[in-house]
Amino acid sequence: MTTWLRILLIAGPLPLGIYLSTVEAIPAEGKIVAWIVCGLICISGVILTLKEEADKRKQSKETTYGLYLAQRGELRDSGLPTAYVNGLGENPLLEHSFNEGRKHENESRFKEAIKEYQKCLDHPKATCENRVAANILIGNCYYSLSRLKEAEKHYREGWRLSKRVKDKKEKLQGRSAAVGNIGLIYSDLGKPDEALNYLKEALEIHRKIGYEQGIANQLGNIGLIYHDVGKPDEALNYLKEALEIFKRIRAQPQIEMTVRNIRTVEEKSKRRAQESSQ
Repeated sequence: MTTWLRILLIAGPLPLGIYLSTVEAIPAEGKIVAWIVCGLICISGVILTLKEEADKRKQSKETTYGLYLAQRGELRDSGLPTAYVNGLGENPLLEHSFNEGRKHENESRFKEAIKEYQKCLDHPKATCENRVAANILIGNCYYSLSRLKEAEKHYREGWRLSKRVKDKKEKLQGRSAAVGNIGLIYSDLGKPDEALNYLKEALEIHRKIGYEQGIANQLGNIGLIYHDVGKPDEALNYLKEALEIFKRIRAQPQIEMTVRNIRTVEEKSKRRAQESSQ
């Protein structure tokens, strides 16, 4: 709603009511009705303005949460190998919706992205691999919105569908993406043991298929959980192994992120050691 429209809805009825009350041709009952209508218009304007402001605050909060997760490294590009996701963009029937979804997601407009990815998911010509990828992408958007139940629902559906994929390697890739992201949800829910079980399963799958990006991602995520539960030595072991892989594959953003995480763990570990010695 524009500023001028807000002013018109809230302040406009007042002079109109004053004017109508001075018109002698309008009976008293009519003037009362006119004032009631003007008052309702004012109230409607206030309610719409408050609702709009509340929606803006909610959207800002959701976007901030998504950026926070991205800074922690918990929002990978999609949770899937690049080739797996590109399958959506390479299908001419799904290309437009996929590209629009990626655009919205990159701009932190996650609700709009979900609508586009849902079109990929619902398309009758979508392959099983396409539906696995679409479910993971939708799950990631819900995760960014902190709607963890919806995110887990789509991750588990992607996991279920991955069992139908004929190519063994692609089947494992879909499973590892879903399992790893479910692990992140349990981490956010304050259930580190369950989170570690899922993340270590995803790590094992990545090692089995030799997907180094996935190996490093899961090593980093596992390291962060060990840090959260107060086990800095285990955290550093996982984070440093992740850093070596990121360096080997020249993933510069992940290198910088992991270096920061290692520094954070080391600094907190030193402070704890100093406090315990005093």
